[in-house]
Amino acid sequence: MAKRFVCLGSLNVDLIFPVVRLPEEHEKLRCAEAHIGCGGSAANTAFWLARLGNEVALIACAGSDRLGDWCLEELARAGVDVRHVQRTGRLGTGVAAVLAHGTSKRMVVAGGANAALDPAQVPPDLFGPDAHLHDATPLDAVALPLLHAARSRGATTSCDIDEIPEPALAALLDVCFIRRAVLECRFPGLAAGEARAAIAGDHPLTLVITEGARGATLADAAGICFVPAEPTDVVDLTGGGDAFVAGFLDRWARRGSPAACLEAGLRQARAVITRPGARDRS
Repeated sequence: MAKRFVCLGSLNVDLIFPVVRLPEEHEKLRCAEAHIGCGGSAANTAFWLARLGNEVALIACAGSDRLGDWCLEELARAGVDVRHVQRTGRLGTGVAAVLAHGTSKRMVVAGGANAALDPAQVPPDLFGPDAHLHDATPLDAVALPLLHAARSRGATTSCDIDEIPEPALAALLDVCFIRRAVLECRFPGLAAGEARAAIAGDHPLTLVITEGARGATLADAAGICFVPAEPTDVVDLTGGGDAFVAGFLDRWARRGSPAACLEAGLRQARAVITRPGARDRS
């Protein structure tokens, strides 16, 4: 049975500047062009899940402004259900400024309306045994009640919050995505299986570690699986991790093998990082 995906987290506009190098302090560095597009971790993953043919809804918050209108219109055109995206007049739609230089990236984010997301407004019947909730917000006050609601109704769950989940969060997850660099900051030198145990204890969590140009690793109760990445000319890393999550979850929900899930994630990420922006322009 196919899964209905629900993505929870950020929605924003990306201003991406492809630079030949990162600027020095007080330097006005010029670049030939800039890319303006819609972004946000949860919104990007929802976009690609829809493009892969899945039924997907987004839980997020946008400002009552033209930027918010633009973001929602693009997601709706891609097939994402945006009826559960909240709007607020108190804060503007989030904006991220990105300096992209191949495999290097610097980002400044004004979260704006993302901070106004109210989990109490999310209808409980959005979740069920046929649903999968993917959490891409580090805000526990938002994520934890919705993950509890999803689990209590039989949904599967995952998270990609760019930090190590605390035990209360890890206990609610089926899959956790984490970058190797983030993992090393908390657990330097730990192998994938040891890191999984450190995060989840006895909870049967699947840990997915993205390792940049090296590839990706999966650790679960059955063991370890590593898939190398194909050599790629990287243009812009923005949204690559979000696309990886979409490719992985699409195959995971169809009961793909660990290797097949990792390969699907790496393939989807590769399609994104070879051009500017987190999504395509079609």
